[in-house]
Amino acid sequence: KAVVSTQSTGEEGQDKDCVTFEQFSGKVKANLDLANETDTLQGAFNAFDHTADGFLTVSKIRSVMSSLGISFPESDIQMIVNQVGTDGRISFDQFQTLMLNTDDIA
Repeated sequence: KAVVSTQSTGEEGQDKDCVTFEQFSGKVKANLDLANETDTLQGAFNAFDHTADGFLTVSKIRSVMSSLGISFPESDIQMIVNQVGTDGRISFDQFQTLMLNTDDIA
């Protein structure tokens, strides 16, 4: 089952293949098996962490989104990394907090 698919944001002036962060996190959350939430999040994290160094960066997130055919502005990715991560990268614990508490993202 695909975690993310492209869809119209429904907002005037938005690219039809652009996905907002809320849509992205909503898709990931919608596919979580609550009994295995941490394992599922770890799997999602690992899909983005293709170098297996334990951190997500702007370039890793951009690469995965691009390979899925999803337009996600680099400035938005950078904003998320800056808000959630430290030193320009996101750890698994920070990713897990982000995915479970998206209301905290301004």
